[in-house]
Amino acid sequence: MSIIARYRLNKDHSQTLHLENNLRLRRIFVFSIIFGIVALSLVELLNPADSVEVKKIYYSLYIIGGTVGLVLCYISHLHYTPIFFCIISFYCMLSIFLTVSTLTEFFVYFVAFSFIIVMLLNINPFVYTVTLILYDIALICLVQSNIVVISEKLVGPEILNIIILNSLVAYLSFWKRKFVITKYNLEKNINNEKEKSEKLLLNILPKKILEDLRDHGRSVPKSYENTTVLYCSISNITELSHSMEIQPFMDMLNKISYEFDSIVEEEQCLRIKTTGNVYMAVCGLPVPEEHHAEKMTKCAIKFVKYIEEYNKTAEEKVRIRVGLNSGKVVAGIVGIKRYIYDVFGDTVNTACRMENLSKEMKILSTVSTYNLVKDKFTFVPQPPVLVKGKGMLETYYIAQ
Repeated sequence: MSIIARYRLNKDHSQTLHLENNLRLRRIFVFSIIFGIVALSLVELLNPADSVEVKKIYYSLYIIGGTVGLVLCYISHLHYTPIFFCIISFYCMLSIFLTVSTLTEFFVYFVAFSFIIVMLLNINPFVYTVTLILYDIALICLVQSNIVVISEKLVGPEILNIIILNSLVAYLSFWKRKFVITKYNLEKNINNEKEKSEKLLLNILPKKILEDLRDHGRSVPKSYENTTVLYCSISNITELSHSMEIQPFMDMLNKISYEFDSIVEEEQCLRIKTTGNVYMAVCGLPVPEEHHAEKMTKCAIKFVKYIEEYNKTAEEKVRIRVGLNSGKVVAGIVGIKRYIYDVFGDTVNTACRMENLSKEMKILSTVSTYNLVKDKFTFVPQPPVLVKGKGMLETYYIAQ
């Protein structure tokens, strides 16, 4: 990896740093204006008469530079102009300060302001180093040719001090960029791991419940009045497990489960769990859904149609039974260490009974679901059937 690549930022990170720089530059320019105004008001009191005019010009530049810089910050298409203006203004004021101060004061001023600029702004270290070199050359040439007149001679030791100070500032700018990149990479890795964790949790928890856990540290069980529960089972699972090899058998289960998940997600329903050969889904929670019965019925029909298509090419035929029921349920997280989001209630139990009583490749519905969607699907009434714990119930097969 080249040295330039080591300090390069990607587009998103670069844009983030640009926005941060713009905000900090606004504060710097506002401070410059305030500092210039305060300094101008005190200059006549704190300075001898012979230097008042020079100091007035010097501090006026803080006001002018701050005002111009602030305007540049608010012009959206000038991405890097405010930073360059800030650096150039700093060098200009530094040069003027040199004409009214000693070399020692100049060095202190240079170190202090350079440190502030590097710490506050995320400047490209290569660009900043080039500007330092160019400023060194220009300053030495201007002083040696007496274009910039200073009170002391700028000789070998002083020139060496300027070069050393600039080298330290350049090193500081590279260190800052390396620190920023390291911090960014660390945050990126943390965010990536967080996203992976959330994706894993979304496999067992609804998004709304996950948000409650993340924001509040807990999720309170809730009662939902209007839901539709689906139970689907592979009725010949025992036969398939004996006739198929382990890996093909598991591949078949995974394929069917994946397709069922896709159907449920497409209809904006929620898969609750798969246990052995049973697939359970619900619609109407954790976010209420007005058309819960219609959406869950569509899922049931698509389940059967998918299995029919699957059996056309499969060596081992799969047969399923589906049961539907609508009503009130209670939903919440079960467990402390290993979370599972589950639903409970008589509605759930009755849906399970419908699946048990259904014929293979058929969808058996209770009267509660029938009443909600009887105008949208074709139903075939069945003789009342005895349901454990419920007595005699009216049931309906859905014509596919």
